[in-house]
Amino acid sequence: MKLLTSIGIKMNARHFTIPLLAASLLSFLTACSPGNSDLTALIKAQAKRLQRVEDVQAIEKLERAYGYYVDKHLWDQVVDLFAEESSVELDQRGIFLNKEGVERLFLGRLGRGQIGIARGTLFNHIQVQGVVDIDPGGLTAKGRYRTIVQVAGFGANREFWSDGIYENEFIKENNVWKFSKMKFWPTYYTPFDEGWTGEQAACINGDGTGLSEGADLPSPDGAGVFPNVYFPPFHYKNPVTGEEVDVSALNERAIAETIWPEC
Repeated sequence: MKLLTSIGIKMNARHFTIPLLAASLLSFLTACSPGNSDLTALIKAQAKRLQRVEDVQAIEKLERAYGYYVDKHLWDQVVDLFAEESSVELDQRGIFLNKEGVERLFLGRLGRGQIGIARGTLFNHIQVQGVVDIDPGGLTAKGRYRTIVQVAGFGANREFWSDGIYENEFIKENNVWKFSKMKFWPTYYTPFDEGWTGEQAACINGDGTGLSEGADLPSPDGAGVFPNVYFPPFHYKNPVTGEEVDVSALNERAIAETIWPEC
């Protein structure tokens, strides 16, 4: 901050960000050396990189906040994390469109109209292994996360473990990152007391129709859960080879071998 003051820049600490500092320094140094185009280009590039860092941090906070709100059934807070034009698809429940559909699924279907977790209920939703990529324009992004789920006393369901993959999309509206698309593929649902059978809780994933009450569109991929398998597509390339990771052939075989329970 002393440096900023020394070059005539005054800034409220609450609004201080690294990209803003870089932009301020860019203005200052360009004024000092107007003919140095290389220096100007370098600072612009660094400011863009620093903005990407801030964007990734904001998206990671958004995703983690979502997990904490789901933990305690704060469905109204969950809905506020979504853009007006958005969608959410959990398991094979179908696709719920726009913010109204998001509310219909989380507050209506999952929360049954109630805010806050009830006594005797456990619903931990742990978000880990985040991989976030900002799109070139800086206003949209994609992220992949794994969730580890611990459930007890929720509706008619038995106590169970679950795990799965989120592939989400984000949009920056009025300088605030929000969910624009949420897609979750569960890997398994298994009761606490039966080991990794997965069979007693498989109906949570659906019956193979890809639809549930209130959905606007059916889930299109026919993804099953353990003992069936599915390979959630990757939004990012292999970070070493730079090649796309194509799992479409693996999923064709997996879907052909999937056996859906009678629910």
